[in-house]
Amino acid sequence: MNPKTQTSDQTLFMLFLAMGCLWLMGVASTSLLSGKTVKGPSFGTIDYKAYTLLNIARPYTTKVKAVKIKKRILMNPSAFTIVRPPIIKEKSYWPVREEVDCSKQKCIALTFDDGPSENTKPLLELLKAKKARATFFVLGLQIELFPQLLQKMIDEGHEIGNHTYHHKNLATLPSDQVASEINSVENLVYNTTNYRPHIVRPPMGEYNAADPVLANYPIVLWNADPWDWRYRNPVVINNEATPQIKLGSILLLHDIYPSSVEAVPKLIDNLSQQGYVFVTVSELFGWKDESAIPKGQIFRGR
Repeated sequence: MNPKTQTSDQTLFMLFLAMGCLWLMGVASTSLLSGKTVKGPSFGTIDYKAYTLLNIARPYTTKVKAVKIKKRILMNPSAFTIVRPPIIKEKSYWPVREEVDCSKQKCIALTFDDGPSENTKPLLELLKAKKARATFFVLGLQIELFPQLLQKMIDEGHEIGNHTYHHKNLATLPSDQVASEINSVENLVYNTTNYRPHIVRPPMGEYNAADPVLANYPIVLWNADPWDWRYRNPVVINNEATPQIKLGSILLLHDIYPSSVEAVPKLIDNLSQQGYVFVTVSELFGWKDESAIPKGQIFRGR
């Protein structure tokens, strides 16, 4: 065969092959977008079934649809769209349950001061087992020692209150030191749990009512005190606490003493039999959100 003729035939063959490929690409493109069946002149019937194989949706990425031809995936350019899901603002934790209404229920607020401590974890387990909520007025010094317990308090639906950093008598401190005592704890709790305490209990219940710093918070005291810090005996603590309890009471205890924690199961059982529901301080007063917080007021019970 003449070499020139062979080269010409090869060129012609390649030209026809390229044209055939271009025709196939045109047919495929049309059918992919339409989902129709196309019959070629010499290749038989080819079913170009267009369907969604991938549907990927990630924030501010692309949503991709793909099509399949005889086990080969081809991307459909017209199927690319920007997916921008609606921005949903995450609701911040608030220590109030919707089903609790202390204007209709027999409520009592258990409160624990001076922790967290090594006794707080078993106390939390007791409260969980009894399905009771409580409020923990925490100290900054103790948070430094047991930071992991703060998140456990939040996770189990309890309330965290501010009991200052050093447990000093606020009535004897200038306003700038009062601010330091309170703000340091507020920041510690927030940095650990993303929750900012909105109630304050001054150590020993001592404070200057005219202090401008305290005007920014409700001051939560108590009206039932079994003197657990003195007696250190669970039986005596129960005997002292029970007669003091009434509707809307705020009971003062300390989770730094093992005897106080030991007194809790029987205390809860006895009061539950009387129909009491154990709630957080915010639940007791019906403070459903931050806008409901009465700043600068003093509370000893409902």
